[in-house]
Amino acid sequence: MSAFDQAFSLLKMPFVSPDEIPEEAWAGVLGSVSDREQQNRDDFWVDDEEDPTAWGLHRLADYKTGGGQHIGAHIPFFEIHPSMRGKGKGREALMQMIAEIREHENMKPDSKVMAEGVIPSSKGFWERMYEDEIIHDYLEE
Repeated sequence: MSAFDQAFSLLKMPFVSPDEIPEEAWAGVLGSVSDREQQNRDDFWVDDEEDPTAWGLHRLADYKTGGGQHIGAHIPFFEIHPSMRGKGKGREALMQMIAEIREHENMKPDSKVMAEGVIPSSKGFWERMYEDEIIHDYLEE
């Protein structure tokens, strides 16, 4: 992907309404989100508005460090279309989502991002993302 393509993909910011997330994504295996969160959010993310294969949700979170108060993000829901699993698409889409969240929310490049509500069947995925330093931590359900 060229530098132009990368910049353009960040500019399009594919944040969508919950109505645009397909029903099968909600029954996924990589995370969970409550009905209340589904209804009251406007920060749902898709990897491609024309042909989505990954969906997610984030919320901002404050955390303290030795340098003061910072804004980070929690990811309570992230899903990949079943046909894309096992091909590295989950990792790629999660990295794209985190980059776009940071841009969309004007976060610092090193802002902490963690998964929450991790279900047992997806723990291995989130452990790999943590070990590879794509996320800073994860919390199980």
